[in-house]
Amino acid sequence: MINKIKITPNTFIVITAVLNIVGLLFVLISIVYLTPLTLILSLVLGAPLIFISLLIFIVVVILDERKRRITQ
Repeated sequence: MINKIKITPNTFIVITAVLNIVGLLFVLISIVYLTPLTLILSLVLGAPLIFISLLIFIVVVILDERKRRITQ
């Protein structure tokens, strides 16, 4: 049988960190090797990964605040 994986807020924080690092690597590659292809890859792949990681982080923070009853 398939083991159930327990997903905690810390898991989401690790996922956001990995997405952010990968997105920043795409941006860094486009800065170091400035060609049209790397610039397009940076905009098409890097920026959405950074944006998705930011959205996940915001959702986790809001849910954690609600859990601790800081905001309602």
